[in-house]
Amino acid sequence: MVSHDKIGIREQSFADSAAHVLSLLQSLEREMRCLDLWSEDAPSDQRLASRMPFCYDTLSFPEWLQWVFIPKLQVIVRSRRTLPHKCDIAPFAEEWFRVQHLQQEARRLQSIIRELDRLLSVSWH
Repeated sequence: MVSHDKIGIREQSFADSAAHVLSLLQSLEREMRCLDLWSEDAPSDQRLASRMPFCYDTLSFPEWLQWVFIPKLQVIVRSRRTLPHKCDIAPFAEEWFRVQHLQQEARRLQSIIRELDRLLSVSWH
């Protein structure tokens, strides 16, 4: 039987992690806007319907962050659903920024992505 104290700790841990995720998502958006990687025009439903990881066949990495990753995580957090147990997008991000010759400019953005990976991959779940 799980004690009420343990349930309270688990709920507080979720609340703290959820608040941190939302804060990081806001930072991610802010940094993408600063780097002019944020778009006001949504991709078509067809482009968003890709079944490939990161929609890499239809979207750029920043488009995927903006139109898939950020909204999905916001919905998960705000509806208090279970957060992902693993997140490992930093390697893909680092490669994309390297190929685009944006490693220096995107250092802060990559740091935010690494922090999201770390937070969503810890064993607090």
